Amino acid sequence: MSFSFYTLKDDEGQLNPALADKQIDANYFQHVPYLESVSKEKGYQFTVAGKIHVEPIGFYSQKIKSKSQLKSGAKIAIPNNPSNEYRSLVLLEANGLIKLKKGLANYQATPADILSNPQKFQFIEVDAAQLTQSLPDVDGAVINTNFVLDAKIDPNSALFRENANSTYANVIVVRKGDENRPEIKKLIAVLQTSAAKKFLLDKYKGAVVPEF
Repeated sequence: MSFSFYTLKDDEGQLNPALADKQIDANYFQHVPYLESVSKEKGYQFTVAGKIHVEPIGFYSQKIKSKSQLKSGAKIAIPNNPSNEYRSLVLLEANGLIKLKKGLANYQATPADILSNPQKFQFIEVDAAQLTQSLPDVDGAVINTNFVLDAKIDPNSALFRENANSTYANVIVVRKGDENRPEIKKLIAVLQTSAAKKFLLDKYKGAVVPEF
């Protein structure tokens, strides 16, 4: 049994349509909240075949060395897709920078849902893949680890980030009904070996955390 792998760094938005159109049999780039959000929007009939790893989202800056140096009115860039926007705002709240309204729907929040912003931070919504490029123009940005790695930025340079218990594990996604195909089960088994776990731990030094 053999597998063919394709890498699309510049347009991950192609991967779910390709899966729906049966151009590929599985994809590996998204977490469950994103999957649920896009499936609701697009009507995809997908399911999770297995969890692989977490890439803790982090706050990065080229202008300051700690969050205490954020000045009143600082510009903070955040992802503009619903699940990661919510995730970013929750991270900022956990670090005492803002306070969100209570009772928000799961994975749904925008700057309009900020209850308290004592430092009057300005939030700029940016396509997630462009956030690393926005760093020179803002005081800080909340960025997914995969984009940080693509930009050759050290993930451990984040001023703060999610802990390893994040619920945003990256998963193998397949069409509903395909999760029990022998080749899909074999793919999950290969990706969840002790050797794969050791590789993630050794290479990324905690910036990417195995979820198996």
